Amino acid sequence: MQWLWGNLSYILALLAGTGLVAYKMPKRKYFILRIVYCISVIIALKLLLDRLFIYGKPLSNVITLNVFISFMLYVLTCAGVILCFKCDVFGAVFCGTAGYCMQHITQRVDRIFVSLLLPQDLNKIVDALILIIITALIYVIIYFVLIKRRDCSRIVVDNKIQLIITVLVVIGTIFANTYAQWLTTDKYLKAYIMLFSICIGVFGLMLEFNMLSLKNIEHENAIINRLMHESRENYEFEKSMIDLVNVKCHDLKHQLNSLHKSEEELKELKNTIESYDSIFKTGNDALDVVLLKKAKVCREKNIELTCLADGEKLSFMSESDIYTLFGNVLDNAIMAADKVNEKDKRIICLNISKTGTFIHVQAMNYYEGVLNYVNGLPQTDKKDKAYHGFGMRSIKMITEKYGGDMRIRDDDNIFLLDLMFLAEVDEKVS
Repeated sequence: MQWLWGNLSYILALLAGTGLVAYKMPKRKYFILRIVYCISVIIALKLLLDRLFIYGKPLSNVITLNVFISFMLYVLTCAGVILCFKCDVFGAVFCGTAGYCMQHITQRVDRIFVSLLLPQDLNKIVDALILIIITALIYVIIYFVLIKRRDCSRIVVDNKIQLIITVLVVIGTIFANTYAQWLTTDKYLKAYIMLFSICIGVFGLMLEFNMLSLKNIEHENAIINRLMHESRENYEFEKSMIDLVNVKCHDLKHQLNSLHKSEEELKELKNTIESYDSIFKTGNDALDVVLLKKAKVCREKNIELTCLADGEKLSFMSESDIYTLFGNVLDNAIMAADKVNEKDKRIICLNISKTGTFIHVQAMNYYEGVLNYVNGLPQTDKKDKAYHGFGMRSIKMITEKYGGDMRIRDDDNIFLLDLMFLAEVDEKVS
């Protein structure tokens, strides 16, 4: 039973750690069956190989065979990740290495704790319970400190250097584990060696997740830049169309008198044209284009959009940045206001003014439900986050580009976004 528990605890901890990192990735078809198959194969192979080649053999043979079997299990675990999840070899190596490091850390901590602080004749059941508690505790800590704070839904690590480093970390932990377990009988020396191997495991985890963070940031910045580029193209197109319509409106006003219509019909047509021609004249063409476009969306959704804006105060910003910034601000506000059921709360207020030495931009809207924040920014509630949820990050990026400061407040289901810029800025930032 002790032999069986030793093998099962090792394998289950390895697979649990790997699964904890990989579970957010897209699953393949028949996922449950694939998981059951992989776990069964890995457990069966481990028990079979351990029984045939290690159990009862001389120590000199055990060391080499144990290293070989451990490394083979690591490779099988990575293969199992590819079989069960939609990822490439690099993503599988990432998950397998993280799982191996987690398993190694927990078992080495358990052995140090038991060998140094507890009696040698400790009951085997108590020993097993201690291992389970330590494993669960360390896994929870690693989850909240490393895994939860990173986006593991797309593990993109297309970097050969990382692959080499992770493999070396695994080999290092395997050898450290082997030396700690077999090559010394002195419990203090064994504890020092195991402590060193724990440090290797922690280093491997930190290295991997830091690389993942950098890759995720690179991926997000690429998406934001692409969206901003598309936004610039949209602005140029929409501005040209609106300019054309404005010219036509101007011409129509001068041709109304020649039309053979009743006085009432002419008055109604003239009012319609003047209403369109005069809407949102803020003194900034880019802002007017955004407001005209979003006002149409608000009318279709029965949302009231009010704007008190001195657009000339935004002359220090490029037109494309103004279009992108206020497009994202109003898109987020419209998305939130559209979910509000009370008619008198389906409103959006946008104000742009100069306050002392600052240019103050404030957007206000009501919202329903609870806002979830990550790194101080509210997150999208859409299921498809591949191209959603970048609006607030784009707003923050443009604000900081011009030396501004962004503040977010929410209270009593009222969302307030405040952007502050120095009024002395009078040149466009390239």
